[in-house]
Amino acid sequence: MNTDQAFELLRDAGVTEDICINVVRRWLRERKINYEGNVQQKSGYILENTKQAITMLSDAGVAESIGTS
Repeated sequence: MNTDQAFELLRDAGVTEDICINVVRRWLRERKINYEGNVQQKSGYILENTKQAITMLSDAGVAESIGTS
């Protein structure tokens, strides 16, 4: 996952922009995501599985109940 995809994942989960930026920066430092520069690419994000999405969103502080409503 790259920075743009991570940001989009967090925004889709309802995380505010300020928190998105901070989480994406932290994930970059922790090497959980990659920076791919200004390369034109398809929008959206690709995850290996649902568990990966849940783990990343949980790490960002997103409540599990967000996806159940």
